Amino acid sequence: MGIADNEKSAKGGPFEIKAQKTRQRVFLKRRSEQLPNSHMQSNWTLCTDLQRQWNRRRLRRLFAADKPKVVRGYPCAHVHRSGPMGSFLRYFLLPIFLVLGIICCITLYQTEVTMFVQHYFRQYQAIVHDKPNYCDRSRSMRNIFDNIHRDVINQDAALQQLEEALTNHAAFHSIALVGTSGLGKSLTMQLLFYQYPWKLNVQRIAWNDFDLIEEEARYKKVLGILHNLAHCGRNLLIIDNMSVWDLEYVAIINALALAQRDVANVEISDLDLKQLTIIYVFNVNARKLPDVYYRKRLEVILQLADMTVITYRSFDRSDLERCVRHEARVIDLHLEERYVKEIVSTSNVHISGCKTVRAKVLVYGKPM
Repeated sequence: MGIADNEKSAKGGPFEIKAQKTRQRVFLKRRSEQLPNSHMQSNWTLCTDLQRQWNRRRLRRLFAADKPKVVRGYPCAHVHRSGPMGSFLRYFLLPIFLVLGIICCITLYQTEVTMFVQHYFRQYQAIVHDKPNYCDRSRSMRNIFDNIHRDVINQDAALQQLEEALTNHAAFHSIALVGTSGLGKSLTMQLLFYQYPWKLNVQRIAWNDFDLIEEEARYKKVLGILHNLAHCGRNLLIIDNMSVWDLEYVAIINALALAQRDVANVEISDLDLKQLTIIYVFNVNARKLPDVYYRKRLEVILQLADMTVITYRSFDRSDLERCVRHEARVIDLHLEERYVKEIVSTSNVHISGCKTVRAKVLVYGKPM
C-alpha cells in the first residue's frame, strides 16, 4: 500500500492522522534504503532538516519581520504564514507599548533627564566656543568694564554700579540707566552688547523704533524674547531709548519676566532656572520738558521699586573738552587747539552732551 492509498484511507480523528504520518515516514525510509541512488534519499533528509528548523525557530518566527520562504519541489515542504493577529501585534501594539514605555521612563526620571540634557548642552557650548566652563554664570566682567571705562569718559561711578549689578548671580534683576542725552548710556550698552561673555544671550530693543509704535507690537517683541531665553550663562535684555513717559511699561515687563516659570526670581537661586537681567535706558531730555515736570519725572524714576537705578552724571565744559579730544584720538584725526575751543563754545553741553561732538570733529579735523 502506497502513500496515495494511505491518504485515501486516512479518516478519523487526530490519532489516525498521526498514525498515517508515521506510516508515511516509515514507507519513505524503507524506499530510500531500497533505492540508495534515487532522489528519495535527498528528499527524506531535506524534509527532516526542515522539520527540525521549524521546531527550533517556532517562537522566533512570531517576531520575524519578513515572511517565511516557501520551499517548492519537496514532498514535506512546510508553508507558514503569519495571520492577521501576528501582523497586528508586530506593526501596531508593539510600537505603542514601546512609546508608552519611553514616556513613562521620562516621566519617572524627569529630573535626571533634564539634568543630563542641560549637562550635555553645557559641554556642547564649551566645545563650540572653545572655552572651558563657558556656561559658568560666575564669570568675571572686569576685563569688559576696563574696556568700557576707556571709551565712556567721566562716568566711573555709574560704570562701577553697573558692573556690581551685572554680577548679581542669584536672581532676576532689572536696572535703569538714567541721564540726559550724550552722557554715554547708549555707548555703554553698545560696548556691552558686543563684549558680553554670552553674546548669543544678548537681545536689544530700540523702544522708539517705528515698528514698535503700537503697544501690542511692543509686548509681542518682549514676549518673543522671554520665551527663548537660554540656560547657558546669563541672559541680558537691553531696552534702549525709553522716555519718562514709558515708566508704566517697566512694571509690566518685569511682571512678564517673573511670570515665566523657568526664570529665576528674587527668591529662587536654582542653577536649573534661567537667569535674566533687563537694562532700561531712559533718556530724560530736559529740552522737551519744563524744569518742574523734568524734576518730577526724574524723581519718579529714581524711586522705582525693585530696581537698581544708576544715574549718569551731567557734563560741564571741561567734560566736553575732554570728550572732543577723545573723539579726535579715536577716529585718528589731528585737531588744532582753536578748533577744540570753537567746538566747545558752540555746543550746548547741558542738552546734547557729547552727542554732536563727533560730527564736528570730522569737519574740523585733519588726517594725522
